[in-house]
Amino acid sequence: MVGYGAAAKAATLLHMVGVDSRHLDYIVDRNTHKHGRYMPGIDVPIYDSAELVRRQPDYVLLLAWNLRNEIVSQQHEYLNAGGKILIPIPNWTVVDAGSVSPVLPFTGQPGSVFAGPGDPKSSPNPVLFD
Repeated sequence: MVGYGAAAKAATLLHMVGVDSRHLDYIVDRNTHKHGRYMPGIDVPIYDSAELVRRQPDYVLLLAWNLRNEIVSQQHEYLNAGGKILIPIPNWTVVDAGSVSPVLPFTGQPGSVFAGPGDPKSSPNPVLFD
């Protein structure tokens, strides 16, 4: 599994739940200033988001959940090749090529991006990691 989004909030979340290089192979981000660096405190390298299509990991943990619409719409090639994006906040949502509805502005309301079982309105509140 890999992560998407090398922001400060991602580092906070990963530290809070104990995720490190044992859980994530690498993190991708579009910000070129972060490429070749490591996520603070967890020793996970940061690469260009193009690595998702090149390496095609099974799962991507979305660490920039506030940008989910933008990131999901940018990753159609990764999703169409069978990849899945896991969105941990506000509720666990698994996105694959078959579950993406037309991207609408994220309002924080159920159904703003996804329809069906992945809709936060119908998802239970999950625990990140046991």
